[in-house]
Amino acid sequence: MPTSERVPTVGAVLRPARPAATAASMLGKKGEAELRPVVRDDAPPRHASWPTASQLIIADVIGIGVMAMAEAFAELGWVLGVACCALMLPLNQLSGLMVWETIVELHPDALSLADLARRCLGR
Repeated sequence: MPTSERVPTVGAVLRPARPAATAASMLGKKGEAELRPVVRDDAPPRHASWPTASQLIIADVIGIGVMAMAEAFAELGWVLGVACCALMLPLNQLSGLMVWETIVELHPDALSLADLARRCLGR
């Protein structure tokens, strides 16, 4: 069945009809200026650079994780605790890549994760 005739199932992600591009192929074909989000007139100004935003996100995640890590390791032990941490790393990287690709490919004018969620849900 051709791609355009498929009926989406419950919870399916609808993608555009054009071929999917990976992050590596997009970076190879486009310059850095072309990957920047579209600036809307009604949007609040952005003051943080990407290194600053990255540092804030990492500090937020690490801060919450450090508080919960001691209790998790106390319940699981060292072996299972380290195994769970090793398992979560690729899952976190995958989810970050999926959010990035959604912003670049489908909603370049989204300003936050909440804005991106609203757009993906059709609101």
